[in-house]
This record gives sequence, C-alpha cells and structure tokens, in this order.
Amino acid sequence: MNHMILQKKTPLGFEKIQWKPSVSWDWVCGGLFVLGAALFCAPLVLQLTPIRWTTSPSLPPGFYWETHEPIARGAYVHFCLDEDIAAFGAARGYLRSGTCPGMYEELLKVVAAVAADVIECGPQGIVINGQPVPHAPVYATDSQGRPQQFWLRTGPHVVPDGAVFVLSTSHPRSWDSRYFGFVPISAIRGTARPWWVWP
Repeated sequence: MNHMILQKKTPLGFEKIQWKPSVSWDWVCGGLFVLGAALFCAPLVLQLTPIRWTTSPSLPPGFYWETHEPIARGAYVHFCLDEDIAAFGAARGYLRSGTCPGMYEELLKVVAAVAADVIECGPQGIVINGQPVPHAPVYATDSQGRPQQFWLRTGPHVVPDGAVFVLSTSHPRSWDSRYFGFVPISAIRGTARPWWVWP
C-alpha cells in the first residue's frame, strides 16, 4: 500500500515524520459494505435468472439450471408454498426470504408422485404405489424437538389432479410433502436440472 510521508517541525526544531495512509478508510468500509450487500442479495438476484441456488441439505448443494420439461416423477421443480404454510416455515426457520408471495423463499424439490398415484404417510415412512421409499421417515418432531405440523393426515391418499407430491431422500429431515402436503401444479414455477453441484 502506498503511503504519503508528512514532515512536521517539533518545538526543538527537529523534523517529525508522520505516516498517513493514502487510501481512505471510508473506501475500505464502503467496499466491505458493498461486498456484504452483494452476498446478502445474491440468492434473491439468482431467483430472477435461470439459475437456482440451494444450500439446503434436502438436495445436493450448488447450482441448478431452470428447464422447461414436463412435470413428471423424478423431475426437479421449484415452487412457492401456500402463504400460510410458508409463514409457518419461516417462523420455524425452515425458509428464508425470497421472491414468493409474502417475500418467502421458493423451494426446490423432487417430484415423487403425480396425479392418481397412491401415497401412504405414517410413522413407518412413505409408501408410493405400494413401494416403500427408503430414507424417508416421518418425524413427529423437528430437529429442535418442536412438534411437527402436518397438512397431510396419516394414511393412504390419492394424489389429486393438478397436484404433485414432492420428496427428498438426500436428508431424512427434509421439510417436504410429508409435512406440508401436496403442491398444486399452478404453484410450480418451473423445472430444473443439476448444473454445478457437489456432494
């Protein structure tokens, strides 16, 4: 860093050398503020592009590229939750701020069942069309010991027309359709594919 040397006479006539930085601290503080603001806003800005960024353990973290594929089993979909459900998720710390109604974060999940599929929810986990889904337990409490709220009662259900059941088996405590129920296709903003992710 360049410095400017200032010379000043002392009462005895000797020269006193003072060092004064040539770069103002205002610039340093301003740069740090801009960097912090950019990191804070980056997730919001990315939601306005074809890139979807997730750090949720529900899926491999990284970047996902928005596509326009049919909504079918196995497809990655990004969507908004019903505002009341999203408010609950935000209050619990499951969701951050985002571009969905109410300024809630959109979710990125995998479609596990579509219209006319039969799913069964219970303490033993999830069964779809008679096949148990591995690594998909249903917990009565969340990771902090708080009682879970279920929008889908225990027992068998037929996925209704115009809706899907989303599920993640990457993390056993994923907050998905096990808890907030079916997702209307009208709430789905698009499909996506992993682009740059890591385990």
